[in-house]
Amino acid sequence: MIALFALLFLVQAVADAAERPEDFAYGIAIKADANDALQEIEIPAAVYRGVTRSDLGDIRVFNGQGEVVPHALRPRVVIQEETSAPVPLPAFPLYGESRAKLDDLNVRIEKRSDGTIIEIRSRVKERGQKNPLRGYLLDASALKPAIAALQFNWKSVSDGFVGTIRIDGSNDLAAWTTLAENAALASLTFGGQQVRRNRVELRVAKYKYLRLSWPGNQTALESLTALAVPATRIVASPRVWQAVTGLSVSGGTSDYS
Repeated sequence: MIALFALLFLVQAVADAAERPEDFAYGIAIKADANDALQEIEIPAAVYRGVTRSDLGDIRVFNGQGEVVPHALRPRVVIQEETSAPVPLPAFPLYGESRAKLDDLNVRIEKRSDGTIIEIRSRVKERGQKNPLRGYLLDASALKPAIAALQFNWKSVSDGFVGTIRIDGSNDLAAWTTLAENAALASLTFGGQQVRRNRVELRVAKYKYLRLSWPGNQTALESLTALAVPATRIVASPRVWQAVTGLSVSGGTSDYS
């Protein structure tokens, strides 16, 4: 058990005498794991109400044997950044004729009531011939924070891949806003060395759906998977509030003590 004591009154003692818990006006017990060499605690509001120095220099920490324990005070960060782990997004392939624009592809999309995509079907050519892969639709409707970047993985090809992609965002699958254009992707291996670029930074925004596409003369990204990197959030530290009853100063109309 470690005890934290705030120095309100220090008993007069010999100059070289060691400080003891009983030299202080009051103390607060701290539960700590004796197996850990370092401990971190949050100073309770009661300590702030009892200290006499604004820099908290009248606080001491003692161990269970009444010995002073070295300590340091770290001011609380008022505003801090919070990051979240990347989240996988469902990816639906989009097929169409190479000469057609991606906006003109004839696709059928089935969604649940919450906007989550269930299935996407593209029109195929006559005689059963499958249209080439033109891009992917990523479903981000279940993701609450805005997306700052996308990380991709795709099926490797023997001669490697170097190309560009375009990423658009939409909330209704009708109106689209460009979030990244001519973003480079690469996956090359030679002589035991590797070059891989699979992350695309986005203009931070919140969209339910993202559309990935590439030039018609470029090698298609087969078996693509995508991870959404949530944007960093600014989080304010929680505040401690205390109700105070003011007493009017005699003879004053706006002075309280």
